[in-house]
Amino acid sequence: MRLKRPTPAQIGLTDDEGAFLRALRTPEDIQQFVSGLNANFEEEGDTLRSVRGVLKHHKADYRGLPNEEAFAEPMRKMGLAPGIYMHPHCPDMSKMKDPAVQARFEKGPVAMISVLPSGTPTMGKHLAQWFGFCLLVSFIASYVARHTLPLEADGLLVMRITGTVAFAGYVLGDLQDMIWKGQPVGNTVRGMLDAIVYAVLTGLVFRLLWP
Repeated sequence: MRLKRPTPAQIGLTDDEGAFLRALRTPEDIQQFVSGLNANFEEEGDTLRSVRGVLKHHKADYRGLPNEEAFAEPMRKMGLAPGIYMHPHCPDMSKMKDPAVQARFEKGPVAMISVLPSGTPTMGKHLAQWFGFCLLVSFIASYVARHTLPLEADGLLVMRITGTVAFAGYVLGDLQDMIWKGQPVGNTVRGMLDAIVYAVLTGLVFRLLWP
């Protein structure tokens, strides 16, 4: 027996909102809808603001330097190309037992520096890349669901499976950065909170549109 889809009212939506979501049946439909939104990055704007822009807790992710110019001037003289730099740098791990190398780490600072291309950041580029990443996570969730769930699967089960896959996609990068790149625990926890929100939304959409 095939189970019925939940009605829009059962998941807190109006009939119009439910009909609109049902119309977004393919990634192309979703992309076309998002591309038609007018970007507005003002503090009081009400269109196309990312979750990170709405949830102000991410302001704590980055700290300013005590004297930016004193740090930036030597960096400019080095002419560093965009990339990730480690200081102190020890490419040969067998030399980590060398007292001179150990002294450099003990003296500090120990830092991993990401150098980006110079110029004013463009939000459009980052949002486009983030949207592509979200599509990739959703595609993987749909792939897993398609090959593990029957078409008559209960909506809650569909939401649980796709939401779990989406959660893994959104959170595992933060955990790896905490382990290998020194990302503070607080940043990772805030990233996990974001992942929960994205996962619930992903699972909810799959539940509404399944099969």
